[in-house]
Amino acid sequence: MSLPKKITDQLKLQTKSKLLHDRQKELDTLYKKSISAYNAKSNGGPITKEIKQQVRSDIEKSIVPDREVQETRTKLNLMENKLKNIIIR
Repeated sequence: MSLPKKITDQLKLQTKSKLLHDRQKELDTLYKKSISAYNAKSNGGPITKEIKQQVRSDIEKSIVPDREVQETRTKLNLMENKLKNIIIR
């Protein structure tokens, strides 16, 4: 029996959020470097919110790829199932 797509998508988002939280220092460092590089490239021009969001999104995808989120989610599901089996016995 599988969960509905809406629930699995929410679980994936929560897992990705947790993985990103665990790597927050690395995320912040790369973000600052990318913004500095963009400033140097654009000769100090203004950076819009859209650009900042795109840079952050790209960095998040590089730090925590979708494959890793799926693998982590699978491991968690297996552990939950094992725990349920132990409790049922």
